[in-house]
Formats: sequence, C-alpha cells, structure tokens
Amino acid sequence: MDSVGKIASIFLVVLLLFLAPLLLMEERKDLMLENYVLAKTDYLVEHIRSNGYLSPRMYQQYQQELNGTGMIYKIEMEHEKAVYYPEEQSERLIKHYKNIYEDDILFTVLEQNRTYQMGRGDFFFMKVTSKSKSMASKLRSYFFISKSELPAIQVELGGRIRDEIS
Repeated sequence: MDSVGKIASIFLVVLLLFLAPLLLMEERKDLMLENYVLAKTDYLVEHIRSNGYLSPRMYQQYQQELNGTGMIYKIEMEHEKAVYYPEEQSERLIKHYKNIYEDDILFTVLEQNRTYQMGRGDFFFMKVTSKSKSMASKLRSYFFISKSELPAIQVELGGRIRDEIS
C-alpha cells in the first residue's frame, strides 16, 4: 500500500514541476499573441476610421501579418452606412443605418480589386476570432477536462468614420 502512495506522490511532483510551468508559459504566449493581433487590428481599424476607406493593399498586408502568427482567424467586418429617407408628409429626412457585412466588403476589396469607400459619420466594426486551438487551450482542455470552446484570441474594435482626408 505504501508503494502506491509513493508512485502517486512522484506523479504529482512530475505534474507540478513540469506541466504547470509549461501551461503557464503557453498561457503567456497566448497573451502575447492576443496583444499582437489587437495591435495590428487596432492599426487597421484606426486607419479605416480616420481615412474612410479600406484598400486591397491594406487588407492583404493585414492578412499577411495575421498569417505570420501561425493561427487561423475568422475576420468579421461590418459597415453601418448612414441612409436618409424622406419623412412622409414632411420635408424632413430621417436617418437610418444600412448594415454591410464582410462578404460585400471583401467582394469589392479582393474580387473587384477596388477600394471600399465609407462616408463620414458611418460606423465600422471589426471582430477577429481565432479558429484554431492554441497549445495552451489544448493543454487546458486535456488536463482540466474542460469542454469550454472559447477561442484563444478574440478582438473587437470599431467606431465612427471620421474621414479626415476629405
């Protein structure tokens, strides 16, 4: 009976001495990767907000920067375009927002190879989520038997288009 306790103690020591630091190191790597994605996404979103457009070169450069991390990302974009409609039985205009999503934006940018223009006062939002699992999330799910499928990296940014160049 005593030998079973010793084996369990050795197993616990190995787990604490080697696997816990490995998990902490991988968690730190995820945090650094998330900060990198946040910085690159913030740079792109602020450029779009201050200039009022997304060019094919800007998007391809952003894609290359994300691909350099070794993970796969899902990028969601939304452009809320201000549209004015005349009010019935009045000469006033009512402001509404029409939502344009990444499929239409990327069709203009990538397939037509044109710059996607936005107007001053519109809104632009971008959400980047990792689709692949990081080593830390794999280790966490293996050791803690976690069924949580939270993405390792999730960044959401956006705001009003200032269009400072026009």
